[in-house]
Amino acid sequence: MEKVDLDGGKVEFIVKKYEDFESALGEIVYLSRATGSFAVQEMNFYKAEGPMRAEGYVDPPIYVKKFRNCSVVNMNLLMLENGNLLANSGYHFITPPINITKYDLVPDVVFKASAGTDYLVSTVGQSRKNGFYLGNTDNFGHWLFEFLPKALWYMRIFPNQDIPLLVGDLVPKKWLDMLIPLGVDLDKIERFPTCQWIKFDELVVCGASCRRMQNGMGAVRFEDISTLRHLMEQYFNHYTYTGDQIECLFCTRRNARWRKTKNEEEVLEWLSSRFKTEVFEPELLSIKEQFEMLGKTKYFFATGGSLPFAMFAPKDSVLFEIRPPLGSGFVARIWADLFRFGYHRVATDWSDKHKPNFHEMDLVIDFERFKKEISEVVAATGFIRSA
Repeated sequence: MEKVDLDGGKVEFIVKKYEDFESALGEIVYLSRATGSFAVQEMNFYKAEGPMRAEGYVDPPIYVKKFRNCSVVNMNLLMLENGNLLANSGYHFITPPINITKYDLVPDVVFKASAGTDYLVSTVGQSRKNGFYLGNTDNFGHWLFEFLPKALWYMRIFPNQDIPLLVGDLVPKKWLDMLIPLGVDLDKIERFPTCQWIKFDELVVCGASCRRMQNGMGAVRFEDISTLRHLMEQYFNHYTYTGDQIECLFCTRRNARWRKTKNEEEVLEWLSSRFKTEVFEPELLSIKEQFEMLGKTKYFFATGGSLPFAMFAPKDSVLFEIRPPLGSGFVARIWADLFRFGYHRVATDWSDKHKPNFHEMDLVIDFERFKKEISEVVAATGFIRSA
């Protein structure tokens, strides 16, 4: 333990260890055991890209545990009574650090974790009795695949909502509408402030149904995602089989903080000249309106947080994933693989390579290839009779 300078002030420097959530000492409220690895054949329109192959995933265990004297000390970072930091309770095996000064908090402690990660912490906080920790986020994608399944387990274990459901104040109010189909009484939700230290006498924590394993492999509890899909369909009744349809729904990045699609207008002009096309701006729509648009869409051009939203796409549709040219995000194409609707990844390149984080770099769609492939997919699927 030592004192270090941080922006002109002295803060305490404390070395911390991680403790795996699944093996951490705590009362097991419920355990749904894993069934191991499984494989799903990928959806692919172009055999020239290679033979159809099976993608491997892991069916993860779901632990629901109760910890005494457990604290939230940074964004979704939990500290046990013994002072260890909890790992493997969310999508990321190691909880990403958040700069708490963005939320007008003054750090007086730096937790130096064993994985080389520093967490700024303010020890000025509050105490609360108990609750089920859902979490805190302003990322719509993570809200869908990381936090909603935890709410599902909350209702399974506490159907009468005997303890409050703890939701951080970064979560927009309208996102809470997605808890209603799960049976959650919104009046029994308890909000908590972002990144503030909160000590709980008893805190119930649930593992993530969709996560990255420590080795980087994707893990997904298919039964949980399927249940969410069914509950949303029953509540929003959004699938439209007759009447007015949206042929192409294109998610714009014009309102995004980063990773804009630089030739988006050119792409939209081409789509609109050939198909009945609408622009998808989820930040301007209610949750109900988003479901209504998705439910009558044939070709969904998705990027960012709208990619996980594709888990609710109709069976008779195609997901076009617009993402950086490197890597692959399994929380996008996996929905097409699991629910067997169409999928195709749009060819892109970097527009700006100067930003340090590739997630923030602007993209440009390979327009000539885009026109060719969209025309081929539309012809192959036959969802548009006039095409």
